[in-house]
Amino acid sequence: MHTREQLKALIDTIPDDRVESVYRIIDLNLNPSGARMEIEAMRGRRAKNRARFIERMGGTSRSLGSGGSGGITDGLGSGHFSNHFRDGRSLVTQTLHFLEGREIEEVVTLTLAENGAAIDCSIEVSSGGRKVLHRESFPGNVS
Repeated sequence: MHTREQLKALIDTIPDDRVESVYRIIDLNLNPSGARMEIEAMRGRRAKNRARFIERMGGTSRSLGSGGSGGITDGLGSGHFSNHFRDGRSLVTQTLHFLEGREIEEVVTLTLAENGAAIDCSIEVSSGGRKVLHRESFPGNVS
């Protein structure tokens, strides 16, 4: 079994660019319950978000794909989880971002004009009861 002195000596050899990473590993080992609780909370919010997404699609799961990643930094979860689907000539991507305990939803809709000459882009970001919407069109010529 290693001693505290051996651990301290090992820590003293860590390159400066690796200190933060090693700190997080040690912290997770010393405080695993907080990290696990935050991860479980993120999973619960992700499941609720998926249910809202399916409801937004009319109650059917037409998702073409989903995925995401996340982690814990200083005891707070961060990461994202996305779903996307086709709706006619549109591709809709809905992403739930987790940032320092906050939930930020982003919905991006890209629509090809009937003649293919333009792409309409809609970006909606919402958090804490506030919503921002931006729309713009640009030439959609495929090269």
